[in-house]
Amino acid sequence: MYESFWGLKEQPFGTTPDPAFFYLSPQHEEALARVKYAILSRKGLAMLTGAVGTGKTTLTRALLTQMKNIKSAVLLNPKNTPTQLLKEAAYEFGFEIVPRFKREVVVLLRKFALQKLEEGIFLVIILDEAQLVSRESLEEIRLLTNWETNKEKLFTVVLVGQPELEKRLRKIPQLNQRVVIRAQLGPLNDKETLEYIVHRMRVAGAPLFPFQPDAVKEIYNYSAGIPRLINMICDMCLLEGYIRRTKTLTNQIVQDVVKDLGGVLEDAKV
Repeated sequence: MYESFWGLKEQPFGTTPDPAFFYLSPQHEEALARVKYAILSRKGLAMLTGAVGTGKTTLTRALLTQMKNIKSAVLLNPKNTPTQLLKEAAYEFGFEIVPRFKREVVVLLRKFALQKLEEGIFLVIILDEAQLVSRESLEEIRLLTNWETNKEKLFTVVLVGQPELEKRLRKIPQLNQRVVIRAQLGPLNDKETLEYIVHRMRVAGAPLFPFQPDAVKEIYNYSAGIPRLINMICDMCLLEGYIRRTKTLTNQIVQDVVKDLGGVLEDAKV
């Protein structure tokens, strides 16, 4: 709606995890390197944790677009039963027809994994919202990490979830001990918040940077450096600038936007 007013090719602060907008802060760079290492070294099991809105999903999407010789299954339903989990993995790996019974699905996936290993393809299963996964399905994940040749694991499973995932795994020692690589994401600091906003505006093709220094400080204060909240505030600021026909976004505009978003922002921080 406001793109032409600001000279943008697309909206810079969308709500989807578009890897094109991925901002590589030092902590994101470290987390990305850790997970990449887990995959390329076929470590079996890795974990990425962080509070809501810190960019976990965007990081995993960026990871998959950056890596070569990789085939992934991104599992988005944490409520799956163990059998449903395996079936969804098979479907995400490209099988249009998936067997009905678990034993047949296991045979299918194992044969597929051995074939891809010979081809030099890295197989990755990314389990999102893993803190909500049942203990039975987590046990299935543990069994998946047993799939191996004499030298290499057949799959790398990446558990992605909120900080409570770490606490859950401590109660399952037989799985927790298999997590070879751990990475964490937290909020951005004030300098990174500015760089994040500049980066997204640049990727969207902005010919100018409309956020005044005091406005950026307000955005950081109200968002606490959480990327999802930064996006929410900045998006509404751009809309407000369009409505007011001003190309200078001040701290007053940020305050007005935050007032309108007050309840939403508080809920998002929970």
